[in-house]
Amino acid sequence: KTEVADNHLEQIEQSIHNQSIEVRSAIIGLKMAGNVDRGLAKNVREFVEQCNRLDELWLELEIASAAEDLNLGTEKELQLLRILQEAVSNVRKHSMATEVSVQLEKKINQVVMTITDNGVGFDPVQTGLARVGHFGLQIMFERAHEIGAHIEINSTPGHGTRVIVAIEL
Repeated sequence: KTEVADNHLEQIEQSIHNQSIEVRSAIIGLKMAGNVDRGLAKNVREFVEQCNRLDELWLELEIASAAEDLNLGTEKELQLLRILQEAVSNVRKHSMATEVSVQLEKKINQVVMTITDNGVGFDPVQTGLARVGHFGLQIMFERAHEIGAHIEINSTPGHGTRVIVAIEL
């Protein structure tokens, strides 16, 4: 039964690899929490750079020049970073995406952060916030609510996912 054993070993190796990336990503998030007062754009940039060092999933980053010097305060910036971290974690775990982009922009009276992937997508209604054992989406909504931000998740099976977080200035 060496073929079956080899298949199981491959699955275990992949699982260990994925968990290792998740742990390292969580460590990055914890380290950044202590430096959140440097500004949102700098922290988003650093998070993306650190993530791009972790594995083969490359995150494209676009920060509008108007968003470079934003200062929303420590709590709001920390929660936005945590939402970004959770969104990227969900992409890694579930989406099978080959492309991910993170955009940070300042509109007239808002800061908008958008995370987009070209993965398998999902049905937000079926996945839902109440589905047992799936806390990622719920946590993102709770974090957004805590800081008065609006979060929208657009996804369709087979067409990727877009997470949009907007907070008033």
